[in-house]
Amino acid sequence: SGSVTVGVSAAVAFENFQVLIGGGGDDTFDFSGGGSVVRSETIEFGAVQGEAGNNTLISREANTQWAINGLSSEDSNGSLSVAGTAYVEAFSGIQILEGQAVFVDSFVLTDSGAFDGSINGFGGADTLSVASVSGERNDWYLNNENAGVVNRYNSSNVASSRFTFSNITALTGGTGVDEFRFTDAGSITGTINANAVSGENIGSDTVNLSELSGLVSVNLSGGTVYGVQNIEEVIGNGDGSTLIGLNTGTNTWQVNAPNDGTLVNGANSLGFFDFANLTGGADATDNFTITADGSVTGTIIGGTPTNGIVTDSIITETNSRVWALSAAGEGDVSGINFTGIERFVGNGEGDTLVGISQNNRWTVTG
Repeated sequence: SGSVTVGVSAAVAFENFQVLIGGGGDDTFDFSGGGSVVRSETIEFGAVQGEAGNNTLISREANTQWAINGLSSEDSNGSLSVAGTAYVEAFSGIQILEGQAVFVDSFVLTDSGAFDGSINGFGGADTLSVASVSGERNDWYLNNENAGVVNRYNSSNVASSRFTFSNITALTGGTGVDEFRFTDAGSITGTINANAVSGENIGSDTVNLSELSGLVSVNLSGGTVYGVQNIEEVIGNGDGSTLIGLNTGTNTWQVNAPNDGTLVNGANSLGFFDFANLTGGADATDNFTITADGSVTGTIIGGTPTNGIVTDSIITETNSRVWALSAAGEGDVSGINFTGIERFVGNGEGDTLVGISQNNRWTVTG
């Protein structure tokens, strides 16, 4: 029950209707007053259905769970519930979803769902979860505080659905591939969980920082990648990017292309791309291996321990490298700059180590 206002006309009351269907214009279905559209004995389900136009659905003033589970972006089928009890059993033809300020709205796009339009949490600790569709990837573009765009791309790199979101403080990806792309203005005040790639899905969850300007520093010691949990790859912005390893254990770095490589520490593995500067973890042992095709255009920096002594190493896998020292633990190997390194390991075939321009004592033990 409720009322319907047509244009500027006076509201017309209605009662005992289980299906509401909009007209040819823009319809707004507002449940902030506490109403519901639910099934009766003769109706299979209570439904809200937009027709033509740009239609809006507004939740109750309560913590609401939004399920978006339609089979296509044209259907956009879903439901609204509080504490597991539906107050809108089905909606379709809706392009704008709006939550309530203060209350928590949880928007969930299921693995069978698709949506084209906009989602606005309107404040509160609102969340957005986008499940994975087999063979597709979720592209999250963060272009403002707690706001952005989500595209679902199929294997042909065509968006199967696209929607904007705003006033959302926490994001969760699916078990397929999720890429989180940040702009200078883009951020999330709560948590971001990529949710890790699992099952039959193939690929890597990625944080993409290539559009950021200026200096970019990614410190892995907090257990996240730029604030995102469960990430397998990170993309920097080139010369301004620095990747800092974990603070404990052994960081095994393999640089296998210009500014690209992998970092492994125990069960943790991360691919990195377009990072000109690599820095070891403070109290970790860092071993930097440079392959035949590997290099960095910035500097490799060993970690600075806060307790005790840690030995950081550079290891080369190709012959005839020239190591030139400019200070203790500092110099370059074939043009790759390093500092804070306590151990140098050549390939054993034609490598040359050039000492500092001062009086040096060489102790040969092996």
